Amino acid sequence: MRWRMAHGHLANVLCASEFRPADCSQWERGLLAPCRGKWESCPLERGAGVHTRQNGPAGILPGESGMGIMDREVLLTPGFRHDIIRSPMKPSRVLRRPGFLVYLCGLGTSALVLWLVDLLNARDVNIMGWYANGIIPAGALLVGMGSGVGYALGARFLNVKLSRPFLLGMITTGLLDYVAAQGVTYANLIESHHISADRYSFFAYLQDICENMRFTRSGSGEAGAPLGWIGYIYKALEMAGFSFGTMVPCAILYGMPYCHGCQAYLKNHAAGRIHSPVLTMDVKRLPRRERPAAVQQASDEVVARANALLAAWKLLPLEQTVAELAQVTEAPVKKSTAWIHFQIRKCPHCDSHHLATALNFVAANGKPGTTNLPAVDKPQGG
Repeated sequence: MRWRMAHGHLANVLCASEFRPADCSQWERGLLAPCRGKWESCPLERGAGVHTRQNGPAGILPGESGMGIMDREVLLTPGFRHDIIRSPMKPSRVLRRPGFLVYLCGLGTSALVLWLVDLLNARDVNIMGWYANGIIPAGALLVGMGSGVGYALGARFLNVKLSRPFLLGMITTGLLDYVAAQGVTYANLIESHHISADRYSFFAYLQDICENMRFTRSGSGEAGAPLGWIGYIYKALEMAGFSFGTMVPCAILYGMPYCHGCQAYLKNHAAGRIHSPVLTMDVKRLPRRERPAAVQQASDEVVARANALLAAWKLLPLEQTVAELAQVTEAPVKKSTAWIHFQIRKCPHCDSHHLATALNFVAANGKPGTTNLPAVDKPQGG
Protein backbone atom coordinates (compact mmCIF):
# COMPACT_ATOMS: atom_id res chain seq x y z
CA MET A 1 0.00 0.00 0.00
CA ARG A 2 1.30 3.45 -0.86
CA TRP A 3 0.87 6.29 1.54
CA ARG A 4 2.14 9.83 1.48
CA MET A 5 2.50 12.94 3.58
CA ALA A 6 3.73 16.46 2.90
CA HIS A 7 6.65 18.12 4.66
CA GLY A 8 9.92 19.74 3.63
CA HIS A 9 12.07 18.27 6.43
CA LEU A 10 10.93 14.69 6.69
CA ALA A 11 14.13 13.36 8.27
CA ASN A 12 13.71 15.72 11.22
CA VAL A 13 10.08 14.79 11.79
CA LEU A 14 9.78 11.01 11.45
CA CYS A 15 11.27 8.47 13.83
CA ALA A 16 13.03 5.67 11.92
CA SER A 17 11.43 2.86 13.89
CA GLU A 18 7.76 3.71 14.37
CA PHE A 19 7.34 6.86 12.26
CA ARG A 20 6.22 8.94 15.21
CA PRO A 21 5.95 12.69 14.62
CA ALA A 22 8.28 15.01 16.45
CA ASP A 23 7.13 18.26 17.99
CA CYS A 24 6.20 20.68 15.23
CA SER A 25 3.60 23.45 15.48
CA GLN A 26 2.86 23.25 11.75
CA TRP A 27 1.62 19.66 11.88
CA GLU A 28 -1.31 17.82 13.32
CA ARG A 29 -1.97 14.12 13.71
CA GLY A 30 -4.10 12.48 11.06
CA LEU A 31 -4.48 9.64 8.60
CA LEU A 32 -3.14 9.14 5.11
CA ALA A 33 -4.85 7.86 2.00
CA PRO A 34 -3.44 5.74 -0.89
CA CYS A 35 -1.41 7.60 -3.49
CA ARG A 36 -0.25 6.83 -7.01
CA GLY A 37 2.81 7.96 -8.87
CA LYS A 38 6.41 7.26 -9.78
CA TRP A 39 8.50 7.19 -6.68
CA GLU A 40 12.21 7.71 -6.16
CA SER A 41 14.34 6.48 -3.29
CA CYS A 42 15.64 9.17 -0.97
CA PRO A 43 19.21 8.45 0.34
CA LEU A 44 18.54 10.49 3.46
CA GLU A 45 15.59 8.37 4.54
CA ARG A 46 16.38 5.04 2.87
CA GLY A 47 17.38 3.45 6.17
CA ALA A 48 14.03 4.31 7.70
CA GLY A 49 12.09 2.48 5.03
CA VAL A 50 10.79 5.73 3.58
CA HIS A 51 10.86 6.83 -0.05
CA THR A 52 10.06 10.27 -1.40
CA ARG A 53 9.37 11.99 -4.67
CA GLN A 54 9.24 15.62 -5.68
CA ASN A 55 6.89 15.51 -8.67
CA GLY A 56 3.94 13.46 -9.86
CA PRO A 57 0.24 13.10 -9.02
CA ALA A 58 -0.58 14.02 -5.47
CA GLY A 59 -2.21 11.71 -2.98
CA ILE A 60 -5.09 12.59 -0.74
CA LEU A 61 -5.38 13.52 2.87
CA PRO A 62 -8.98 13.05 3.97
CA GLY A 63 -10.53 15.95 5.83
CA GLU A 64 -7.58 18.31 5.50
CA SER A 65 -8.05 22.01 4.88
CA GLY A 66 -6.24 25.06 3.56
CA MET A 67 -4.86 26.10 0.21
CA GLY A 68 -1.12 25.50 0.75
CA ILE A 69 1.32 23.73 -1.55
CA MET A 70 2.72 20.26 -0.86
CA ASP A 71 6.48 20.17 -0.20
CA ARG A 72 7.21 16.44 -0.46
CA GLU A 73 5.45 13.11 -0.63
CA VAL A 74 6.58 9.87 0.92
CA LEU A 75 6.00 6.16 0.45
CA LEU A 76 5.85 4.30 3.74
CA THR A 77 6.93 0.68 3.86
CA PRO A 78 3.97 -1.54 4.83
CA GLY A 79 4.25 -3.28 8.17
CA PHE A 80 5.31 -0.25 10.15
CA ARG A 81 3.11 1.59 12.55
CA HIS A 82 1.58 4.43 10.51
CA ASP A 83 1.24 6.93 13.33
CA ILE A 84 1.46 9.73 10.77
CA ILE A 85 0.94 13.49 10.70
CA ARG A 86 -0.53 15.79 8.13
CA SER A 87 -0.20 19.39 7.09
CA PRO A 88 -3.22 21.66 7.68
CA MET A 89 -2.21 23.71 4.62
CA LYS A 90 -2.53 20.97 2.01
CA PRO A 91 -5.86 21.13 0.14
CA SER A 92 -8.09 18.11 -0.08
CA ARG A 93 -8.29 16.78 -3.64
CA VAL A 94 -11.41 14.63 -3.26
CA LEU A 95 -14.56 16.69 -2.74
CA ARG A 96 -17.55 15.48 -0.82
CA ARG A 97 -20.38 14.52 -3.12
CA PRO A 98 -24.12 14.47 -2.48
CA GLY A 99 -24.97 11.55 -0.25
CA PHE A 100 -28.00 10.06 1.43
CA LEU A 101 -28.87 13.16 3.48
CA VAL A 102 -28.88 15.42 0.41
CA TYR A 103 -31.18 13.08 -1.48
CA LEU A 104 -33.35 12.68 1.59
CA CYS A 105 -33.80 16.47 1.79
CA GLY A 106 -34.68 16.58 -1.89
CA LEU A 107 -37.18 13.76 -1.66
CA GLY A 108 -38.74 15.45 1.37
CA THR A 109 -39.39 18.74 -0.41
CA SER A 110 -40.54 16.89 -3.53
CA ALA A 111 -43.11 14.94 -1.55
CA LEU A 112 -44.25 18.08 0.25
CA VAL A 113 -44.65 20.13 -2.93
CA LEU A 114 -46.46 17.38 -4.81
CA TRP A 115 -48.79 16.91 -1.82
CA LEU A 116 -49.62 20.62 -1.93
CA VAL A 117 -50.26 20.37 -5.67
CA ASP A 118 -52.64 17.46 -5.10
CA LEU A 119 -54.35 19.45 -2.34
CA LEU A 120 -54.85 22.41 -4.71
CA ASN A 121 -56.16 20.10 -7.43
CA ALA A 122 -58.82 18.89 -5.00
CA ARG A 123 -59.95 22.55 -4.80
CA ASP A 124 -59.99 22.94 -8.60
CA VAL A 125 -56.74 24.91 -8.68
CA ASN A 126 -54.44 23.33 -11.26
CA ILE A 127 -51.18 25.15 -10.65
CA MET A 128 -49.33 22.78 -12.98
CA GLY A 129 -51.55 24.02 -15.77
CA TRP A 130 -50.57 27.69 -15.47
CA TYR A 131 -49.06 28.96 -18.72
CA ALA A 132 -47.59 32.39 -19.45
CA ASN A 133 -48.25 33.84 -22.90
CA GLY A 134 -50.06 30.64 -23.77
CA ILE A 135 -46.85 28.63 -24.21
CA ILE A 136 -44.50 29.00 -21.21
CA PRO A 137 -45.26 26.39 -18.48
CA ALA A 138 -44.85 28.86 -15.61
CA GLY A 139 -46.78 26.78 -13.08
CA ALA A 140 -44.81 23.60 -13.75
CA LEU A 141 -41.58 25.59 -13.56
CA LEU A 142 -42.50 27.01 -10.14
CA VAL A 143 -43.57 23.63 -8.80
CA GLY A 144 -40.35 22.07 -10.10
CA MET A 145 -38.26 24.72 -8.35
CA GLY A 146 -40.06 24.04 -5.10
CA SER A 147 -39.52 20.33 -5.58
CA GLY A 148 -35.77 20.70 -6.20
CA VAL A 149 -34.99 23.25 -3.51
CA GLY A 150 -34.46 20.49 -0.94
CA TYR A 151 -31.44 19.11 -2.82
CA ALA A 152 -29.84 22.57 -2.91
CA LEU A 153 -30.59 23.30 0.76
CA GLY A 154 -29.20 19.95 1.84
CA ALA A 155 -26.01 20.41 -0.18
CA ARG A 156 -25.56 23.97 1.08
CA PHE A 157 -26.10 23.03 4.72
CA LEU A 158 -23.68 20.09 4.46
CA ASN A 159 -21.16 22.12 2.39
CA VAL A 160 -21.29 19.62 -0.46
CA LYS A 161 -19.99 20.76 -3.85
CA LEU A 162 -22.37 19.79 -6.64
CA SER A 163 -21.03 18.53 -9.96
CA ARG A 164 -22.28 18.93 -13.51
CA PRO A 165 -23.36 15.28 -13.76
CA PHE A 166 -25.46 15.83 -10.65
CA LEU A 167 -27.13 18.85 -12.28
CA LEU A 168 -27.92 16.84 -15.38
CA GLY A 169 -29.19 14.05 -13.18
CA MET A 170 -31.64 16.49 -11.63
CA ILE A 171 -33.48 16.60 -14.98
CA THR A 172 -34.00 12.86 -14.78
CA THR A 173 -35.01 13.20 -11.14
CA GLY A 174 -37.59 15.81 -12.14
CA LEU A 175 -39.04 13.50 -14.78
CA LEU A 176 -39.31 10.67 -12.29
CA ASP A 177 -40.97 12.95 -9.75
CA TYR A 178 -43.45 14.12 -12.37
CA VAL A 179 -44.34 10.56 -13.42
CA ALA A 180 -44.67 9.58 -9.76
CA ALA A 181 -47.03 12.50 -9.18
CA GLN A 182 -49.18 11.43 -12.10
CA GLY A 183 -49.16 7.89 -10.76
CA VAL A 184 -50.37 9.04 -7.35
CA THR A 185 -53.09 11.16 -8.96
CA TYR A 186 -54.18 8.18 -11.07
CA ALA A 187 -54.30 5.90 -8.04
CA ASN A 188 -56.39 8.38 -6.08
CA LEU A 189 -58.73 8.81 -9.06
CA ILE A 190 -59.56 5.15 -9.56
CA GLU A 191 -59.84 4.65 -5.79
CA SER A 192 -62.29 7.50 -5.32
CA HIS A 193 -64.44 6.33 -8.25
CA HIS A 194 -64.13 2.64 -7.31
CA ILE A 195 -62.76 1.70 -10.73
CA SER A 196 -60.33 -1.16 -11.25
CA ALA A 197 -57.02 -0.63 -13.06
CA ASP A 198 -58.10 -3.22 -15.65
CA ARG A 199 -61.08 -1.12 -16.74
CA TYR A 200 -59.19 2.18 -16.73
CA SER A 201 -55.45 1.82 -17.28
CA PHE A 202 -52.75 4.35 -16.51
CA PHE A 203 -52.10 4.91 -20.22
CA ALA A 204 -55.79 5.61 -20.79
CA TYR A 205 -55.58 8.16 -17.99
CA LEU A 206 -52.60 9.87 -19.64
CA GLN A 207 -54.46 9.93 -22.96
CA ASP A 208 -57.47 11.58 -21.34
CA ILE A 209 -55.52 14.30 -19.51
CA CYS A 210 -53.64 15.18 -22.70
CA GLU A 211 -56.44 15.13 -25.28
CA ASN A 212 -59.07 16.65 -22.97
CA MET A 213 -56.82 19.48 -21.81
CA ARG A 214 -58.61 22.83 -21.93
CA PHE A 215 -57.47 26.39 -21.39
CA THR A 216 -59.30 28.97 -19.32
CA ARG A 217 -58.35 32.64 -19.64
CA SER A 218 -57.53 34.47 -16.45
CA GLY A 219 -60.60 36.32 -15.22
CA SER A 220 -62.94 34.09 -17.22
CA GLY A 221 -64.72 31.05 -15.83
CA GLU A 222 -65.46 29.51 -19.22
CA ALA A 223 -63.23 26.66 -20.39
CA GLY A 224 -62.20 26.38 -24.01
CA ALA A 225 -62.53 23.43 -26.34
CA PRO A 226 -60.43 20.27 -25.80
CA LEU A 227 -56.99 20.56 -27.38
CA GLY A 228 -56.94 17.04 -28.79
CA TRP A 229 -53.51 15.95 -30.04
CA ILE A 230 -52.12 19.42 -29.29
CA GLY A 231 -52.58 18.54 -25.63
CA TYR A 232 -49.65 16.11 -25.89
CA ILE A 233 -47.40 19.04 -26.84
CA TYR A 234 -48.53 21.07 -23.85
CA LYS A 235 -48.12 18.08 -21.55
CA ALA A 236 -44.56 17.63 -22.84
CA LEU A 237 -43.92 21.33 -22.16
CA GLU A 238 -45.30 20.83 -18.66
CA MET A 239 -42.94 17.91 -18.04
CA ALA A 240 -39.98 19.88 -19.40
CA GLY A 241 -40.83 22.91 -17.26
CA PHE A 242 -41.10 20.78 -14.13
CA SER A 243 -37.80 18.98 -14.83
CA PHE A 244 -35.95 22.20 -15.62
CA GLY A 245 -37.38 23.85 -12.52
CA THR A 246 -36.13 20.96 -10.39
CA MET A 247 -32.60 21.69 -11.60
CA VAL A 248 -32.69 25.49 -11.08
CA PRO A 249 -31.97 25.62 -7.30
CA CYS A 250 -28.99 23.27 -7.66
CA ALA A 251 -27.73 25.23 -10.67
CA ILE A 252 -27.75 28.40 -8.55
CA LEU A 253 -25.82 26.63 -5.78
CA TYR A 254 -23.38 25.21 -8.34
CA GLY A 255 -22.36 28.74 -9.33
CA MET A 256 -21.69 29.89 -5.76
CA PRO A 257 -18.01 30.36 -4.72
CA TYR A 258 -16.55 27.33 -2.96
CA CYS A 259 -13.29 26.65 -1.10
CA HIS A 260 -12.06 23.29 -2.37
CA GLY A 261 -9.41 23.02 0.34
CA CYS A 262 -11.76 23.44 3.31
CA GLN A 263 -14.76 22.08 1.39
CA ALA A 264 -17.01 24.94 2.44
CA TYR A 265 -19.07 27.58 0.68
CA LEU A 266 -17.80 31.12 0.99
CA LYS A 267 -19.72 33.68 3.04
CA ASN A 268 -20.14 37.42 2.63
CA HIS A 269 -17.25 39.23 4.27
CA ALA A 270 -17.03 42.80 2.94
CA ALA A 271 -18.61 45.02 0.28
CA GLY A 272 -18.03 48.41 -1.31
CA ARG A 273 -18.94 50.53 -4.30
CA ILE A 274 -17.63 53.31 -6.50
CA HIS A 275 -19.82 55.66 -8.54
CA SER A 276 -19.73 57.58 -11.76
CA PRO A 277 -20.07 61.35 -11.28
CA VAL A 278 -22.56 61.46 -14.15
CA LEU A 279 -26.14 61.64 -12.85
CA THR A 280 -29.27 60.37 -14.55
CA MET A 281 -30.72 63.88 -14.64
CA ASP A 282 -27.67 65.01 -16.64
CA VAL A 283 -28.33 62.26 -19.17
CA LYS A 284 -32.01 63.17 -19.45
CA ARG A 285 -31.11 66.75 -20.35
CA LEU A 286 -29.28 65.52 -23.46
CA PRO A 287 -31.00 64.92 -26.81
CA ARG A 288 -32.39 61.41 -27.14
CA ARG A 289 -29.81 60.37 -29.71
CA GLU A 290 -26.93 61.33 -27.40
CA ARG A 291 -28.19 59.59 -24.26
CA PRO A 292 -26.99 56.03 -25.07
CA ALA A 293 -23.48 57.30 -25.77
CA ALA A 294 -23.46 59.26 -22.49
CA VAL A 295 -24.52 56.17 -20.51
CA GLN A 296 -21.88 54.09 -22.29
CA GLN A 297 -19.16 56.62 -21.54
CA ALA A 298 -20.08 56.81 -17.86
CA SER A 299 -20.09 53.01 -17.63
CA ASP A 300 -16.73 52.69 -19.40
CA GLU A 301 -15.11 55.20 -17.05
CA VAL A 302 -16.26 53.50 -13.86
CA VAL A 303 -15.35 50.04 -15.27
CA ALA A 304 -11.84 51.30 -16.06
CA ARG A 305 -11.47 52.43 -12.44
CA ALA A 306 -12.70 49.07 -11.21
CA ASN A 307 -10.28 47.13 -13.46
CA ALA A 308 -7.36 49.20 -12.16
CA LEU A 309 -8.34 48.42 -8.58
CA LEU A 310 -8.78 44.72 -9.30
CA ALA A 311 -5.35 44.54 -10.94
CA ALA A 312 -3.79 45.91 -7.75
CA TRP A 313 -5.88 43.76 -5.39
CA LYS A 314 -5.03 40.48 -7.12
CA LEU A 315 -1.64 40.39 -5.39
CA LEU A 316 -2.82 41.45 -1.95
CA PRO A 317 -3.79 39.16 0.94
CA LEU A 318 -7.27 39.25 2.38
CA GLU A 319 -6.70 41.81 5.14
CA GLN A 320 -5.07 44.29 2.80
CA THR A 321 -7.74 43.75 0.15
CA VAL A 322 -10.48 44.51 2.68
CA ALA A 323 -8.58 47.59 3.87
CA GLU A 324 -8.07 48.87 0.33
CA LEU A 325 -11.74 48.28 -0.46
CA ALA A 326 -12.77 50.28 2.61
CA GLN A 327 -10.55 53.16 1.50
CA VAL A 328 -11.95 53.44 -2.02
CA THR A 329 -15.59 52.83 -1.08
CA GLU A 330 -17.68 55.92 -1.73
CA ALA A 331 -20.85 57.08 -0.08
CA PRO A 332 -24.01 56.17 -2.02
CA VAL A 333 -24.78 58.67 -4.78
CA LYS A 334 -28.47 59.03 -5.54
CA LYS A 335 -29.44 58.79 -9.19
CA SER A 336 -25.93 57.94 -10.40
CA THR A 337 -25.85 56.76 -14.00
CA ALA A 338 -23.38 53.91 -13.32
CA TRP A 339 -21.70 52.38 -10.31
CA ILE A 340 -19.60 49.34 -9.44
CA HIS A 341 -20.47 47.01 -6.56
CA PHE A 342 -17.64 44.94 -5.03
CA GLN A 343 -18.47 41.87 -2.94
CA ILE A 344 -15.87 39.84 -1.05
CA ARG A 345 -16.87 36.35 0.03
CA LYS A 346 -14.53 34.50 2.38
CA CYS A 347 -14.07 30.88 3.40
CA PRO A 348 -15.22 30.43 7.03
CA HIS A 349 -12.11 28.35 7.80
CA CYS A 350 -9.24 30.02 5.92
CA ASP A 351 -8.36 33.24 4.09
CA SER A 352 -9.40 31.99 0.64
CA HIS A 353 -11.80 34.51 -0.82
CA HIS A 354 -13.74 35.45 -3.93
CA LEU A 355 -14.06 39.01 -5.23
CA ALA A 356 -17.15 39.57 -7.36
CA THR A 357 -17.64 42.80 -9.31
CA ALA A 358 -20.87 44.00 -10.90
CA LEU A 359 -21.62 47.04 -13.04
CA ASN A 360 -24.98 48.66 -12.34
CA PHE A 361 -26.33 51.34 -14.66
CA VAL A 362 -29.44 53.20 -15.71
CA ALA A 363 -30.03 52.88 -19.44
CA ALA A 364 -31.00 55.74 -21.70
CA ASN A 365 -34.66 54.67 -21.47
CA GLY A 366 -34.55 54.86 -17.65
CA LYS A 367 -34.51 51.11 -17.04
CA PRO A 368 -31.85 49.68 -14.66
CA GLY A 369 -29.36 47.10 -15.83
CA THR A 370 -26.60 44.93 -14.35
CA THR A 371 -23.53 43.33 -15.90
CA ASN A 372 -21.14 41.04 -14.01
CA LEU A 373 -17.44 41.68 -14.55
CA PRO A 374 -14.85 38.85 -14.35
CA ALA A 375 -14.50 37.65 -10.77
CA VAL A 376 -11.22 37.13 -8.92
CA ASP A 377 -10.64 33.90 -6.99
CA LYS A 378 -7.82 34.17 -4.46
CA PRO A 379 -6.75 31.06 -2.53
CA GLN A 380 -5.27 31.34 0.94
CA GLY A 381 -2.13 33.41 0.84
CA GLY A 382 -3.25 35.12 -2.39
